[in-house]
Amino acid sequence: MTDKILNHVIVEGTTLQIERLLAAHFRKLSAAEELRRPFTNHVFIWHSIVPLPVSVSELGDVAKVLNWQLENWEYAFLPQNETESSFGQNGSFNFRFSTIGAEPRPVLEALVKKFPGLKFNFASISMPNFCVFMGVGHNGRLTCVDDEYC
Repeated sequence: MTDKILNHVIVEGTTLQIERLLAAHFRKLSAAEELRRPFTNHVFIWHSIVPLPVSVSELGDVAKVLNWQLENWEYAFLPQNETESSFGQNGSFNFRFSTIGAEPRPVLEALVKKFPGLKFNFASISMPNFCVFMGVGHNGRLTCVDDEYC
Protein backbone atom coordinates (compact mmCIF):
# COMPACT_ATOMS: atom_id res chain seq x y z
CA MET A 1 0.00 0.00 0.00
CA THR A 2 1.31 3.46 -0.90
CA ASP A 3 1.75 5.89 1.99
CA LYS A 4 -0.23 9.10 2.28
CA ILE A 5 2.18 11.94 3.09
CA LEU A 6 1.12 14.98 5.09
CA ASN A 7 3.22 17.99 4.00
CA HIS A 8 3.45 21.24 5.95
CA VAL A 9 5.27 24.32 4.63
CA ILE A 10 5.97 27.51 6.57
CA VAL A 11 7.09 30.43 4.41
CA GLU A 12 8.85 33.44 5.93
CA GLY A 13 9.58 36.67 4.10
CA THR A 14 8.24 40.13 3.42
CA THR A 15 4.56 40.66 2.63
CA LEU A 16 5.47 41.50 -0.99
CA GLN A 17 7.56 38.32 -1.39
CA ILE A 18 4.76 36.15 -0.01
CA GLU A 19 2.20 37.91 -2.24
CA ARG A 20 4.39 37.05 -5.27
CA LEU A 21 4.48 33.40 -4.22
CA LEU A 22 0.68 33.39 -3.82
CA ALA A 23 0.17 35.05 -7.21
CA ALA A 24 2.48 32.57 -8.95
CA HIS A 25 1.42 29.23 -7.44
CA PHE A 26 -1.91 29.55 -5.66
CA ARG A 27 -5.43 29.87 -7.04
CA LYS A 28 -6.55 33.47 -7.50
CA LEU A 29 -9.08 34.47 -4.86
CA SER A 30 -12.58 35.61 -5.76
CA ALA A 31 -13.74 39.07 -4.67
CA ALA A 32 -15.73 37.51 -1.80
CA GLU A 33 -12.68 35.52 -0.65
CA GLU A 34 -10.51 38.66 -0.77
CA LEU A 35 -12.91 40.29 1.70
CA ARG A 36 -12.39 37.40 4.14
CA ARG A 37 -8.58 37.61 4.07
CA PRO A 38 -6.57 36.48 5.96
CA PHE A 39 -9.15 33.80 6.79
CA THR A 40 -9.57 32.50 3.27
CA ASN A 41 -8.03 29.29 1.98
CA HIS A 42 -5.31 29.59 -0.67
CA VAL A 43 -5.31 26.50 -2.94
CA PHE A 44 -1.81 25.36 -3.98
CA ILE A 45 -1.48 24.89 -7.76
CA TRP A 46 1.34 22.37 -7.70
CA HIS A 47 1.33 21.67 -11.44
CA SER A 48 2.49 25.24 -12.09
CA ILE A 49 5.86 24.30 -10.54
CA VAL A 50 6.55 20.80 -11.86
CA PRO A 51 4.08 20.35 -14.73
CA LEU A 52 2.57 17.14 -16.03
CA PRO A 53 3.04 16.54 -19.75
CA VAL A 54 -0.01 17.73 -21.68
CA SER A 55 -0.48 14.22 -23.10
CA VAL A 56 -1.00 12.88 -19.55
CA SER A 57 -2.99 15.76 -18.07
CA GLU A 58 -5.50 15.77 -20.93
CA LEU A 59 -6.35 12.08 -20.46
CA GLY A 60 -8.97 12.91 -17.85
CA ASP A 61 -8.25 9.57 -16.16
CA VAL A 62 -7.32 10.24 -12.52
CA ALA A 63 -5.83 6.76 -12.00
CA LYS A 64 -3.52 7.11 -15.03
CA VAL A 65 -2.41 10.58 -13.91
CA LEU A 66 -1.64 9.31 -10.38
CA ASN A 67 0.25 6.30 -11.79
CA TRP A 68 2.27 8.56 -14.12
CA GLN A 69 3.13 10.84 -11.19
CA LEU A 70 4.25 7.91 -9.02
CA GLU A 71 6.34 6.40 -11.84
CA ASN A 72 7.99 9.66 -12.93
CA TRP A 73 8.08 11.83 -9.80
CA GLU A 74 8.00 9.10 -7.08
CA TYR A 75 5.06 10.97 -5.52
CA ALA A 76 1.56 11.93 -6.60
CA PHE A 77 -0.75 14.76 -5.66
CA LEU A 78 -4.22 13.82 -4.58
CA PRO A 79 -6.75 14.86 -7.24
CA GLN A 80 -8.94 16.89 -4.89
CA ASN A 81 -5.98 19.17 -3.95
CA GLU A 82 -6.70 19.34 -0.23
CA THR A 83 -4.72 22.51 0.55
CA GLU A 84 -5.18 24.20 3.90
CA SER A 85 -3.54 27.58 4.47
CA SER A 86 -3.21 30.30 7.07
CA PHE A 87 -1.10 33.31 7.97
CA GLY A 88 1.01 33.22 11.13
CA GLN A 89 1.13 36.04 13.67
CA ASN A 90 4.59 37.04 12.48
CA GLY A 91 3.43 37.42 8.86
CA SER A 92 4.50 33.94 7.79
CA PHE A 93 2.35 31.93 5.39
CA ASN A 94 1.58 28.29 6.18
CA PHE A 95 0.13 25.69 3.87
CA ARG A 96 -0.56 21.99 4.19
CA PHE A 97 -1.35 19.43 1.51
CA SER A 98 -1.20 15.68 0.97
CA THR A 99 0.73 13.60 -1.50
CA ILE A 100 0.93 9.88 -2.14
CA GLY A 101 4.17 7.87 -2.12
CA ALA A 102 6.72 10.41 -0.85
CA GLU A 103 7.23 14.06 -0.10
CA PRO A 104 7.22 16.22 -3.26
CA ARG A 105 10.93 17.04 -3.08
CA PRO A 106 11.18 18.27 -6.72
CA VAL A 107 8.38 20.77 -6.01
CA LEU A 108 10.05 21.92 -2.80
CA GLU A 109 13.42 22.30 -4.55
CA ALA A 110 11.80 24.26 -7.40
CA LEU A 111 10.02 26.62 -4.95
CA VAL A 112 13.26 27.32 -3.09
CA LYS A 113 15.13 28.05 -6.35
CA LYS A 114 12.36 30.26 -7.73
CA PHE A 115 12.01 32.28 -4.50
CA PRO A 116 15.54 32.52 -3.03
CA GLY A 117 14.63 35.51 -0.83
CA LEU A 118 11.99 33.52 1.06
CA LYS A 119 12.76 31.04 3.82
CA PHE A 120 10.85 27.75 3.60
CA ASN A 121 10.51 25.27 6.44
CA PHE A 122 9.27 21.88 5.25
CA ALA A 123 7.98 18.91 7.22
CA SER A 124 6.51 15.75 5.72
CA ILE A 125 5.24 12.71 7.62
CA SER A 126 4.07 9.49 6.00
CA MET A 127 1.01 7.76 7.32
CA PRO A 128 0.89 5.04 8.62
CA ASN A 129 4.67 4.38 8.62
CA PHE A 130 5.67 7.69 10.24
CA CYS A 131 8.77 8.28 8.11
CA VAL A 132 9.85 11.91 8.32
CA PHE A 133 11.38 14.46 5.97
CA MET A 134 12.29 17.90 7.31
CA GLY A 135 14.13 20.57 5.41
CA VAL A 136 14.90 24.26 5.20
CA GLY A 137 15.02 26.17 1.94
CA HIS A 138 16.83 29.49 1.77
CA ASN A 139 19.04 31.35 -0.71
CA GLY A 140 17.97 28.97 -3.48
CA ARG A 141 19.05 25.77 -1.68
CA LEU A 142 17.08 23.01 0.03
CA THR A 143 18.88 21.53 3.03
CA CYS A 144 17.63 18.32 4.62
CA VAL A 145 17.46 18.53 8.39
CA ASP A 146 16.06 15.06 8.96
CA ASP A 147 15.45 12.56 6.20
CA GLU A 148 14.27 9.08 7.13
CA TYR A 149 13.29 8.43 3.49
CA CYS A 150 16.90 7.99 2.30
